[in-house]
Amino acid sequence: MSSDLDMELGSIGNGFGFAEGPLWHPKGFLLFSDLIKNEIVKVENGKIETFLVSSGLNGPKSAYHHEQIGSNALAVDKNGDILLCQHGNHGIAKLLANGKLEIIVDSYNGRRLNSPNDMTLAPDGSILFTDPPYGLKGQRLLPHVAQPMAGVYKYLDGRLELLTDDYQFPNGICFSPDYQYVYIGSNHKNEYIKRYEYRSGKLYSGEVFVKENADGLKTDSEGNLYLATMKGIQLVSPTGEKIKLIRTPEMATNLCFQGNEMFITCPHEVYKTTLRR
Repeated sequence: MSSDLDMELGSIGNGFGFAEGPLWHPKGFLLFSDLIKNEIVKVENGKIETFLVSSGLNGPKSAYHHEQIGSNALAVDKNGDILLCQHGNHGIAKLLANGKLEIIVDSYNGRRLNSPNDMTLAPDGSILFTDPPYGLKGQRLLPHVAQPMAGVYKYLDGRLELLTDDYQFPNGICFSPDYQYVYIGSNHKNEYIKRYEYRSGKLYSGEVFVKENADGLKTDSEGNLYLATMKGIQLVSPTGEKIKLIRTPEMATNLCFQGNEMFITCPHEVYKTTLRR
């Protein structure tokens, strides 16, 4: 049975438009996206600064864009490059050494993607990502300008493959620590967290793992699942049991780890807390 924990949350900063996609960079600093301000923020040794401008849209905003045009999820690939899910540009991009962004993929079957939201990386370099319509006007599908469905995709070596379109609003995605399973979630009613078997680069046997809605998802080394929910961070055991809820002042959008420290993005403030494992 889940219990509530009033853990000490240390504020890292506030006043953000809509914070998302936290990443602890291997070089020792925190990055996260601001979807409204269209930038990536860097926090190092307590100093907050803009790391990258125009992180999700590098051109004029169109009539079919939502206000959330910035980058969302961030990741570091096997070469040490930063990858970005871009709402406004409808794609996955890579940050080059010269500070420029290079689009890796932004279309499927001849149509642009909706607004890539979250991603997780496989050992072979595959990028698995969700593509809901949150970056589109009204946050709904616009088949005349983008995809007719909200898919979950895999990108590897120039090839984009649709893995599933089970969700209307796919959101968080992460691997189990052994890479045998993929967890996918949604923040919309009746679209719960599912666990899929991952074999040979494909998803199989998607079943509801826990009846909970969530934004971002992460697993720890022991296989516990952490869900960013409307109430805070919900911890779920590897068997699907709700263990505890770490309450946050406003909805949690995503999280990341560095050792036993957990960083939590909420729309307007970012927090840090120490986990007791």
